[in-house]
This record gives sequence, C-alpha cells and structure tokens, in this order.
Amino acid sequence: MEHRSDVKNGHSLDNKLSEECQRRIDDARHEFFNGRQILIGHLPRDTTEQEIRDLLGDFDLRFVAVETVKHYAKVLPEHVRDYEPMMRELRTASVREQKISVLLSQYLLCVAHLPADCTLDEFRGLVSLQSGTVCRCFLMPSETTGDYRGYGFVEFTTKDAANKVMTSLDGRKLRTCTLHCDWLNNGHLTFSSLQSKCLFVDELPEDYEDVAEFRAAFSQLAEPVYCQALLRTERNDKAIKRPSVSHALKLRVVLTNCKFRLNSELELLRVSAAAALSRAL
Repeated sequence: MEHRSDVKNGHSLDNKLSEECQRRIDDARHEFFNGRQILIGHLPRDTTEQEIRDLLGDFDLRFVAVETVKHYAKVLPEHVRDYEPMMRELRTASVREQKISVLLSQYLLCVAHLPADCTLDEFRGLVSLQSGTVCRCFLMPSETTGDYRGYGFVEFTTKDAANKVMTSLDGRKLRTCTLHCDWLNNGHLTFSSLQSKCLFVDELPEDYEDVAEFRAAFSQLAEPVYCQALLRTERNDKAIKRPSVSHALKLRVVLTNCKFRLNSELELLRVSAAAALSRAL
C-alpha cells in the first residue's frame, strides 16, 4: 500500500469537537428517538397500564397503551433524553417475574454508500423527491469526529411509501456512488448502535479475487473480524468488518488517498463506511 497524499483538513480523532460537529451529533440523536414509541413485549396476561407506569416510575411518560390481547404495551417518553436510560432499565426488567422484551417502533430505511461530500440538505432532498411524507431524516455522524459517515436514515408516514423509496434508491447512482437501501433492524435501541464497524471498498479491478491479499492490506490496526466479497453484476466490491468503531474510523482516515498493490498493479480504491447494521451493503 502506498500513500498518494497526506490527509489534510480532516478531524483528528483526539481534537475537541467544534460546535457545528457537536450540533450534528445532538440533532441526529434527537431525530433518531423523538416521537418513537417503545414497545414492551412478552407481558403477562392482563397486564395493566398502572403496572407499566409503576415499572417506569422514574420517568415522565407522555402516554401508555396496553394491548392485552397481544401482550405488549406502547410507551412514549416525555423527554428524548429518557429513551436510552429507560430502555436500559427495561432490558433487565420483568413484570410479575416474567422477562419482558423491548423494541423501538416504526420502520427506518438505511441509505448507505452516499458520496463523502453528501450534505444533510442534499440527503433530505434525495429522499423527499421519491414518495410519501418524510417523518424523520438524518445523516449518521461519527460520535468521535462529528463527520458524516456516508449513510443516513429516513422514515415515511406509511410502509408502502418506504417500500417504493427503497426500490427506487437501491442501486441508484449518485455521482460516482451506487446507493444501497434497506430496512434498519428495529432492535437497535441506542444511538451508538447505529455506528457501523464495517468498511465498504469498491473500485476494485473487475478480475480481482485475492481475498487473502486484500485482507492483509486492511490489517494495519487490527485483524478484521471478517472480509467478504460482494459479487454484483459488472462490479467487484468487498466489505471488511473491524473489531471496533474506532478501528474502522481510524483505518478509513489512514486509507484515504492511498493506493494498494493488487495483482502487481497500484490501484486507488474507494473506502467508505458500510451500514452493516442493515442489509444495505
């Protein structure tokens, strides 16, 4: 691997976040949680609203609705700041000695492999032009640097509208990038869980097949958890999962503007964050 040029103007991972970067993180976290119902499942038969309110007595609740036939309850916290501590408490809680489950409501679409210079306004315009009314929309920033990581999330008023958008955006070209769109697993209960450890590498030679050589090139900071070839028509892509988010962030900075010696030739590859938390690879 050879460096083409030094990375300039990038955030040091140790630098104090600017107000703008901190605002990006705070706004994205607020958008992820605001107005989403918490679904409490596996409740005992005939669980009452009061039992749920007693269970969550340390938190202000906007409303509680219990579906006794389906054995689950819907809870809406009064404050966005209460979502994560409330769900941490629920994950270890029980009702009448019965273990319960917890999920977040609504379906979020993940749009991955956006251009590195894609702005929030551009992303919002991209998804708004498709179908339906957008309920929430945000690009995922790094919690370390505040920089956008190349993927975002959007929710529509109806699932049918979201399905149309997914069909429209998946595989669509945006400048030189091919977008990928899929559902986010609603088991993601924290904002930090949206941080992907996976890097997506494209612009590989079409006939490149040496996975061992490829894996070795990405082992500078830590041994990858896995390295997977993604076979698509007329494309050769690979995904590589790092042991941690920080490793993925650091390696992406290191590999920006680098050339790899593949098949005895120097190749400039494109490295981006892959949203492995959905199937949008």
